[in-house]
Amino acid sequence: MQLKRQDVIDACGDQAFSRGLDYFAKSRVLFLEAEGISDESELKLKAKTKGGAHRIYEQNIVLRADYGFIDVDGYCSCPMHYNCKHIAAVCLCYEKNQHQLSSVHRKQNLHENKGQLSPEITHWLNSLHLTTHETSGTSETGSTEFPVYMQTQWKNEAKAVHVDIRLTHSRKSGNGLVKGRLTSPDQLCSAYHHQSCRIQQIDRDIGRCLKTLHPNLYSYNAESVLEGRSGAIALNLMLETERCFLTDLQHPPLAKGPDLSIEFRWIPAESGELCLRTLDTEDLILLPTIPAMYIDSQSGKVGMMESSEWHQQQIPMLLQAPTIPAEFAPLLNTTLLESFPDLPLPPPVAMKVKENSGEKITPRLTLGSVEISNKRMHCLFLDFDYDGDRVLPYPVETLTRLSTKNQRIHVKRSKERETQSIQRLIDMGFTLQPPIPSKRQPHTLLPIGNTPTQEDIHT
Repeated sequence: MQLKRQDVIDACGDQAFSRGLDYFAKSRVLFLEAEGISDESELKLKAKTKGGAHRIYEQNIVLRADYGFIDVDGYCSCPMHYNCKHIAAVCLCYEKNQHQLSSVHRKQNLHENKGQLSPEITHWLNSLHLTTHETSGTSETGSTEFPVYMQTQWKNEAKAVHVDIRLTHSRKSGNGLVKGRLTSPDQLCSAYHHQSCRIQQIDRDIGRCLKTLHPNLYSYNAESVLEGRSGAIALNLMLETERCFLTDLQHPPLAKGPDLSIEFRWIPAESGELCLRTLDTEDLILLPTIPAMYIDSQSGKVGMMESSEWHQQQIPMLLQAPTIPAEFAPLLNTTLLESFPDLPLPPPVAMKVKENSGEKITPRLTLGSVEISNKRMHCLFLDFDYDGDRVLPYPVETLTRLSTKNQRIHVKRSKERETQSIQRLIDMGFTLQPPIPSKRQPHTLLPIGNTPTQEDIHT
């Protein structure tokens, strides 16, 4: 009875297997006992595994051989009870040690070294040894099939890249690869080493990522679109195999390229509508992955896209921006200025930008009142004048963007000088009140005599 990792995945599922793999790698299986003979149809395992918060859970597992596969029937004392991550970790531990545990009744305390290397070091050496036998690239000879990953951009979907998985092999002449046959992520995940096809662990990892993107990818011709976090992980794994191609197998495989800094602008299309596009990226296929990635169709390089103004979750949204009819451009300008002044989105109609260096700062006080616990109290509202541009201090930021009817203003703020102004008022007998979260507002200061007590606040 030869337990394989795919047997564990089939029994416990991808999520429990992944977490069990982490537990196994961290040597959290403390004790393992096998009863029976591994060559027979049934084997019993007893184990102890360290769970969260240093809890020790006990596992009882029965392995049964069934038509070339092994059924895993595992019970655990953890809250999940059946075929959980602890069961997966114990099975992985047995898979590694099954030759040592092949006698009728053999125990192994995995934390008793007695002159042997620790489990962590042994696992690391075994993993290192296994990876030397997992070849990358397309160097297989003869008729042995292996998967390749074809990236295709559909003409009617300029922002979508689809992945075809093909099982191919080298031509008899040794020059290039045959077109091969389509397969699905589901088949890729369930396949194991056999005579006609070489599927590596990294290929199964790619298959699981693609299944996460599209859970219903069982058909050979199902569409697999690279997007989101799983899309980025899948593409990086494909690059690692050196079997990732663009459009066809006649060109060299895609390779990792440099990270690119991108900038967005509204550009008129042939239809007259305005499209949000990146500058100097004519040869690039931009992918709505997280982090955002590109494929250079000329050089065959793949890399990440970076922006100083946008975070990684926003870039895919920018790549999928709708087109704007030209007659709506002035209205979009007004909407950006009035409703979204904090968005660094360029206006579709050119506007002047004023850079305020923040050298001259003047505190501005306004007498007002606030209501706290049904009590009306006098207070001071504090904001700042930066050389004629009025800035509300919340939220705290190094650059504040303001807008007027005809221009955008970038104000460079001085946290040190603003803090000094607040401290002067505190020294004069005022207390600073906490701000309302996620709202632009001035500082609110109350005289010490009017400061609400904790009882007032909670009344």
